[in-house]
Amino acid sequence: PQRPPFRMVDRVVALNDKPQTSLHARKLIGSNEPVLQGHFPTLPLWPGVYTIEALAQATNLLMILMGLRERWAALDREDADLFRHLDLAGRALRMEAEAGPEARELQRMLGQGPQVSGLLSAVDVKLSQPVWAGQVLDLHVDLDDGFAGLFRVQVEAQVERRSVAKGSLTVARVPT
Repeated sequence: PQRPPFRMVDRVVALNDKPQTSLHARKLIGSNEPVLQGHFPTLPLWPGVYTIEALAQATNLLMILMGLRERWAALDREDADLFRHLDLAGRALRMEAEAGPEARELQRMLGQGPQVSGLLSAVDVKLSQPVWAGQVLDLHVDLDDGFAGLFRVQVEAQVERRSVAKGSLTVARVPT
């Protein structure tokens, strides 16, 4: 639901199931980010709370993708079909362009029925290093445990394979 300038995830790099469900995403900290204009002028320091927000948004993406995957599996379809047509269906939703039957089915799924989203309920993240303009944040989200719609997620943000933030988030997966 976030729009620029508050979208903190540029792209999803990987979604894995084994050994545990996890997501790897990225955010390029551009020198033209609006927050850098007023946050310590002449010193392009990325605010730590934005790193935590990026981890929360990556967690929300994981919850959404898990929900889509479950709905797709209920149709006895392969995961490869889901991800192959996800981008096309998203474009079709935005532009209402002509799409193939798989993309139309995914478009229907995206536009109807209970969507799932993560609602943040607890944050325990420690910031350990500063992040500067021009760096790339690698966001790692690992599903740790879940019960009755509540999930504990281990999160870590890295810059050049060096940890800059690490901890856990607790989220509730709720219909929207």
